[in-house]
Amino acid sequence: MWLNGGSTKVGLAFAVVCRLDPGTDLLEGIKRNAEKHKVKSGSFNAIGVLSPARVGYLEKATMTYKVIEFKQHVELLSCRGLITQKDGGIDIHAHLVVADENGNAHGGHALDGCRVDVTCELVIYAFDKVINKKPIPGTARYILDV
Repeated sequence: MWLNGGSTKVGLAFAVVCRLDPGTDLLEGIKRNAEKHKVKSGSFNAIGVLSPARVGYLEKATMTYKVIEFKQHVELLSCRGLITQKDGGIDIHAHLVVADENGNAHGGHALDGCRVDVTCELVIYAFDKVINKKPIPGTARYILDV
């Protein structure tokens, strides 16, 4: 089985506080700021407003995402994830929770197409060690190489 577990010890090298402006793609904005501040690996947190928002629920049988879309603006209650290296470049893996106008929370894997509406406040925590991702044999998915 490919899920053997693993861990590695990292320290915090530095933190960066960023603002993403309206119209910015959430994942691309995180990636651009990581590149700008030379963050090879780290973690991040973000809050703000999105419109539209796209999240995915992983259907294990097919290893594909069921896409859940929100066309109206939603509050970004939490977006958390990791910045790692994959195939020679930066990889952003993010999950998020949003709230609709009735206060209902929805969450899942952050997908391309989430756009900042009003603002997004982002904090990136850079690790002092590079973390890579490796392919899961027989799939198109990747896991942490720790």
